[in-house]
Amino acid sequence: SAGAKTDKGQRPNNEDQFAVVDTRRRGMRADGVFIIADGMGGRSFGEQAAAAAVETVEESLAGMLDSRDGGEIVMADVLASALRKANARVYELASADEERKGMGTTCVAAVIEGERLYVAHAGDSRAYLLREGALRQLTADHSYVAEQVRAGAITEEGARKSRFRNIITRAVGIEPTLEAEVVDADVRPGDTLLLCTDGLSNMVEEEDIARTLAQSSSPQNAADRLVGMANK
Repeated sequence: SAGAKTDKGQRPNNEDQFAVVDTRRRGMRADGVFIIADGMGGRSFGEQAAAAAVETVEESLAGMLDSRDGGEIVMADVLASALRKANARVYELASADEERKGMGTTCVAAVIEGERLYVAHAGDSRAYLLREGALRQLTADHSYVAEQVRAGAITEEGARKSRFRNIITRAVGIEPTLEAEVVDADVRPGDTLLLCTDGLSNMVEEEDIARTLAQSSSPQNAADRLVGMANK
């Protein structure tokens, strides 16, 4: 069961994109595939970068996880490859036009296969897992302030208020090559997976996110409520 929502908030345009992939219809060897991206680059270029990344990751995963192919697969390698292809695509778009120079996007791609969850990411968009009321962040932000927090130089609260909080240290399409970070975890009945951009995580406290996920009647209800909280 899945739900999804995006909203431009106070911005003139929406640079966030997502895909909830129908794995059965696409004949994929996976129980769930979910992708989000938060573009950057000004004007409409962030939108274009995010859309290109989501589309490329989806098409790459559909090809590499084709259920008609019975060969061995290493899911972490498959996800890393999909993000590398997205990086090449966005970098190509940016290189083709001087005005697009510097455009890029965060990306989180998650695959559920049986009782395992695999997540590949670049940037400061996040994946969380809620289990029995406890929310755990699975991804580590690729951002300047997050690295300062991990080094003990500033606090989480300081990072939230820092004027450098929007500086990310890894993204899709900025450099010719990308090394995506891949993590995995077990999943159990009753777990909730949340993928979100900083439009949620910068605006709503994690304890409020956890409470909303736990109390919502469905994943779609949770997505609707969380977007409403972020806007408020």
